[in-house]
Amino acid sequence: MSNTSLTIELQPAERAQLEKWESSHGTLQQVAMRCRIILRAVAGHPNATIAGELAVSRPTVLLWRKRVREKGIAALWEVVPGRGRKPDINQAKRARIIKATLQSKPKGI
Repeated sequence: MSNTSLTIELQPAERAQLEKWESSHGTLQQVAMRCRIILRAVAGHPNATIAGELAVSRPTVLLWRKRVREKGIAALWEVVPGRGRKPDINQAKRARIIKATLQSKPKGI
């Protein structure tokens, strides 16, 4: 990857939205981290500095700079398919459990 930092230009409303997402209790931690990366990038911090401050890799900083520059701040919420923990229980088994829970009483009550 290149050593030059991609510049990101945000509207004041977009910057305010990133700050809101970063501090919101309902924001996924991965999205909050992406917001921190972009806010530091917009402030002019070098990639290596951002990576060091946030304990992420430099390629991660470059990746999010590029995505936000190409797709806008909504890209911060995109999760690549196949990422994250896989469900332990498939949908059919989950449906049976919910049905049994809602339609029966525990024995002894």
